[in-house]
Amino acid sequence: MKMTLAEAVGGYEVVDLTHIMKEGMPRPQVPYGHVPWKSERARGARDEVPPDRCMGPISCLDMRQKKEREFVMKCDLEEGEKRHGAIERGDVVLLNIGWEHNWRVPSGVDVQPYVHNNPGLHEEAAKYLAERGAKLVGGDIPSIDSDARADEPAHKVFLPKGILIL
Repeated sequence: MKMTLAEAVGGYEVVDLTHIMKEGMPRPQVPYGHVPWKSERARGARDEVPPDRCMGPISCLDMRQKKEREFVMKCDLEEGEKRHGAIERGDVVLLNIGWEHNWRVPSGVDVQPYVHNNPGLHEEAAKYLAERGAKLVGGDIPSIDSDARADEPAHKVFLPKGILIL
């Protein structure tokens, strides 16, 4: 089932967590992985990304069964498509993992349970979304990659193909 952004985030408050990436932040191993940094691999800074690259039909898939450091697998996406409708070329794909409940302390990003041990996409799942034609992939997690893989394979699948990561 396709939905609008307002429907996808239904009852949740949207909080802007964007920031300029710098050495010592939680994900320093992938400086090309965050749009605010200009680089060939990131394909420009965020102010150079046309707004229509961030908008479109939304495929919101329920992946709340995933636990710490687990992977969303290709078979999980296929099962999600059976329940919620097929992912089509140009879709924005959002993964509802339920991870936002780990944002607990009032301040201090480094002590937030939210930024540690998150689940994320397996490399084959990322390839599947790329093949299906997703133009943006995101979730309620600090990185689209699981904390179980420091080499962040989903970033390496999406960014060279120009697929934005939310």
